[in-house]
Amino acid sequence: MIQVIFDWGVDSVEVVVKDNGCGMRTSLEEAVRTGHFGLLSMRERIEAQGGTFRLSSTPNRGTQVTGCIPLSIPAPALEQTERYILELI
Repeated sequence: MIQVIFDWGVDSVEVVVKDNGCGMRTSLEEAVRTGHFGLLSMRERIEAQGGTFRLSSTPNRGTQVTGCIPLSIPAPALEQTERYILELI
């Protein structure tokens, strides 16, 4: 299963992508040393916008990647926030 959560809040946008796959044994830095740059590129792009990036993975339990970017102009009202969830099974 893959789950994508897109949460557009009052002052930030957060995207969470998680799966229940095989997970990883390596850290982001170790992955980069072996030539895997996709996650590093995601982190750099998010942090360049003043956001935060989190990677969590456990072997045989899946992986979760979270990116949160602050909005330069806050949403005018809490009622206008939206959340979308997409699950692929």
